[in-house]
Amino acid sequence: MKLIVGLGNPGNEYENTRHNIGFAVVRKLCDKIHSQKFKRKRKYYISKKNEWIFLLPNTFMNLSGIAVKKAMKKYKINTKNLLVISDDVNLPVGKMRIRKSGGDGNHNGLKSIIAEIQAEDFPRLRIGIGIENLSSEISLTEFVLSKFTDEENEILGNTISDAVGLLANYLHSDYKKMCDAFSKI
Repeated sequence: MKLIVGLGNPGNEYENTRHNIGFAVVRKLCDKIHSQKFKRKRKYYISKKNEWIFLLPNTFMNLSGIAVKKAMKKYKINTKNLLVISDDVNLPVGKMRIRKSGGDGNHNGLKSIIAEIQAEDFPRLRIGIGIENLSSEISLTEFVLSKFTDEENEILGNTISDAVGLLANYLHSDYKKMCDAFSKI
C-alpha cells in the first residue's frame, strides 16, 4: 500500500492558503482518480482507492506527524511507501521539487513527521509558494497563512495539474517513474 499525505491546516479559515497547497493537490488527485470521498477519522481525513490511501491531517501543521504516524501504524505502511506533499517558501510560486528523502527544510509539518516516525527516508513533493512575494510588513507565519493572489492562482492551476500527473506516475509505478516524468516538465 502507498500512503499519500497532503499537508495543510484544518478548518475553513485556512482553505486556499499557501500552507494548504498539499491539501489542494491531494484533493485534486483524488478527484481525478475517482477515489472515495474523504472520511473523517479522529486525527485525519482519509480516502482510499485500490492499494492507495490519501490522507489530510486533521491536526495543525506543527502536529502533522501525529496523524501520519497513526495512519502508518494502522495501515502498516513503511516509510518508502509514504509520500508527502507540502508547500515550500523557498521556491517561487508554481515551481516544484521532488526528493526521495532528506531533512525537514525548516518546514514544521515535515519536522513533525520526521520526529514522529523517526525517519527521513520518505519521498516528498514540495510546491513553491513564493517567499519572493513576502513583504517586510508581514511575518512569515502570516505569509504562509495568506491566500494566493489571482495571478498566483493562475500559475498554480497548471502546477497542481502537473503535480497530479507526477503523483499518478508514482501511484501506478514508483518514485523513479515520477522522477522521469518530472524531468520532462
